[in-house]
Amino acid sequence: MQRPIRWISLLLVGVLGGLAQTPLACAEAWPQRPVRIMAPFGPGSAGDVVARLFAEALTKRWKQPVFVEDRPGADGIIAVSAFVHAHDDHALLFSFPGPVTVLPVTKTNLPYDATRDLVPIASGADVFAGVATTRSLNVLSLNELVAMARSRPGALTYYGSMGALEIVFAGFVKEAGLEMTSVSYRDSMVAIEDLVQGRIHVAMGPLTNVLAQAQAEKVRLLAITNKNRSPLVPDVPTAIEAAHPELCIDTFLGFFGGRDTAPAVRDRIATDVESVAAQPAVAARVASFGLMAHSVTADEFAAALEEQRHQIAAVVQAIGLRSGQ
Repeated sequence: MQRPIRWISLLLVGVLGGLAQTPLACAEAWPQRPVRIMAPFGPGSAGDVVARLFAEALTKRWKQPVFVEDRPGADGIIAVSAFVHAHDDHALLFSFPGPVTVLPVTKTNLPYDATRDLVPIASGADVFAGVATTRSLNVLSLNELVAMARSRPGALTYYGSMGALEIVFAGFVKEAGLEMTSVSYRDSMVAIEDLVQGRIHVAMGPLTNVLAQAQAEKVRLLAITNKNRSPLVPDVPTAIEAAHPELCIDTFLGFFGGRDTAPAVRDRIATDVESVAAQPAVAARVASFGLMAHSVTADEFAAALEEQRHQIAAVVQAIGLRSGQ
């Protein structure tokens, strides 16, 4: 009778050991050491500050240090490439969607596979964007802008912030049959200064770039390009409300994991990010930078990324933009 009892005891040990490795147990055990958040933002930028707000709050929840590594440049490629090739299960990427939704469509030979190497976890904040004009243009709506551009073919100039916003505005110009000249800038704030001075006529970019000038009545904000109005300028209509849905695109910041991120760990992180975003102190600080703390589930975040990727691909095809290196 000794052997059967011993065999059953060993079996129970094996079963209990297996239970310790269930996804729930793995999620509860993570993180086991410090976590780093890699981000494509410059120090002191809105994205950098939001990343650090989340890092500080997550440090308290996870009982492990969470710190931010800024790796700006190359439209996010530098940060994403470093993150993917780190193969670190205690690293997260906090980024705008461009490296996942825009670059795979507009560039070839990326040093990562956006659909395989990056696992969407949760959004962290909504970033509002808008279309603004120089005051001297004297237009009060998108429809008036379209009418003026048609009456003055080739005379109006515009700037679109690099990435999705630039592509979407080019699509708007194409769909409306307008002749407008695109002007490129290395520094978006130089573009806004030229908009104030009337050296360019239209700009589409983050709301935070033009908010102060709009409030000082140095530029005129015609529309918000997100699906929802911005609480910072609640009286400004969305592009959809202004009858130009082709200018609608949601911009946001969110968390990504590596390709081997376990579903249970992904969901646990998403739950914690959602809890942080809901904290009044965090929401207020994020709002002070013109953003809105907002988190959705991993599935909803993945769906939003996929929707934007399809949108960008359709516009790129419509305007005949060629893929670059």
